[in-house]
Order: sequence, then structure tokens, then C-alpha cells
Amino acid sequence: AQELQRENVRAFRAGGETFRVAIGSGFLSYLAAREGRFDEARAMQREALGIFRETDDRHSMVRQLMLTAAADVFAGDLEQVARLCGAYDAMREPLGEMATPIDTLHLPDPAIQAREGLGDEAFERAYSQGRALSLDEVFALLE
Repeated sequence: AQELQRENVRAFRAGGETFRVAIGSGFLSYLAAREGRFDEARAMQREALGIFRETDDRHSMVRQLMLTAAADVFAGDLEQVARLCGAYDAMREPLGEMATPIDTLHLPDPAIQAREGLGDEAFERAYSQGRALSLDEVFALLE
């Protein structure tokens, strides 16, 4: 499935279908992180988020931030995961209910994983920091 997704992204890129490139790269970033390829995952996450940001597609930015948080669980940076969870929750609230990668791909909830790993107090501190971030600051987290 991963190789097929890579082929799809190559084809989307060749066809100039940037939105599909972003969606495909976002999913591939999760798979790369799951395999320990964190730099590759981060590059794909930045690309996907950049495309969504250029078009001000808030729904897709939220979904990608959620995938990014889920991928960061594999890297073990649970404070970063908690900040990203706070950021995507703050961005998602004005959008109302929406399907997320946790729902559609049946991924473990990164907020639950971060809370379990950090404990309530440390999680809440990092989560609150994430909720207070501007969009520019959220993107800076991924540098």
C-alpha cells in the first residue's frame, strides 16, 4: 500500500495536482514516521501543510496537524504531540464537527497517548501552549 501511495504522489506531482500531492504526502508522512524515518516524515508534513496554508484550507490543515501529532508519537516527543493536539483542537473548534484521520484511518488518538506518557499536568501545560499558538508559530514547531 505504501509503494502504491508513493506512485500516486509521483503521478499527482507530475500532473500538477498539488492538493492531491498534499493529501498523499500527509498520509505517507505518518507511514514514514512509523518506520522511524522522521526527517523524511517532517519534510512531507511541511510540504502538505504549506499547500493547505496557501489555499487557506483550514479543514485540511487540521487533519494534517492531527496526522503530524500521531506521527510524532513514534518519535517519542510527547510534549510536541501535546502542543500539536492543542493547536489542532484550537483550529478545529470554529470549523465544527469534521472527520479526522483518527476516525477515518482508525489511528490511535495522539492526545490520549501523550497524556498517558506525560501525565495530566505536563500534558495540560503543553496542550495549553499549543492552543495559544498562532498559525505561524504552529508552522515553526515543524522546522
